[in-house]
Amino acid sequence: HTPEKAEALERGELIHKMLEIYYSLQLENFDFDTEVWRAIKESGIKAPVGKELGTIMNFSIQCGQYFATKMDLPGEEIAETIFQFRSYCEYYFNDSWHPLAVEEVGSKVLFENEEYKFIYNFKVDMVAEQGRIIAPFDHKTSKRRQEPSSLSNQFIGYCYGLGLNNLVVNKIGFQKTLSPQQRFNRFILTIDDARIKEWINNTIHWCARLLESQERDSWDMNLTSC
Repeated sequence: HTPEKAEALERGELIHKMLEIYYSLQLENFDFDTEVWRAIKESGIKAPVGKELGTIMNFSIQCGQYFATKMDLPGEEIAETIFQFRSYCEYYFNDSWHPLAVEEVGSKVLFENEEYKFIYNFKVDMVAEQGRIIAPFDHKTSKRRQEPSSLSNQFIGYCYGLGLNNLVVNKIGFQKTLSPQQRFNRFILTIDDARIKEWINNTIHWCARLLESQERDSWDMNLTSC
């Protein structure tokens, strides 16, 4: 990885950790036996009493500062990530989306016959509801502005796994010159059943090709990708 790419990944990981803490503390019920919460317990940082959003935000930042000490991020990148997290929380302080689950994991059988079983495993950043709509959220950090694609393998897979037709790409922009309204965007993608069925058939096809390649120990080249 180039240093810039490694930094971008660590920056994304740090903000994901803070978002997991922030949203999980807003849930009615949450299993705190996750990697992030086990690390917090070991650190000795005391969880806040009460569910006041400002308190939860400050606690999430305190934990973020602790996690940052274990990363290779420069000080200014850590400060910038924490600044953007605080700005995000303040921007969505009266959020119309209410979290239902955080770091939701699941498995679903894609295909099964006498010889093989293909299982799709997934882990979603968050599932939230707004009125009658329930949708998985995927948090994305970026220094560039671009709209997400509804053809994403990841996004269609989440909708398939959860049996839902909407997905929210929760963009957190790190562009210093833009306003919060321009930096923080939520793109609601609608992925219909026909697209999901097409994705299932395509995924089964690629799983079968992968098995075939393993069995003959010969791998097809894709000259336009790594």
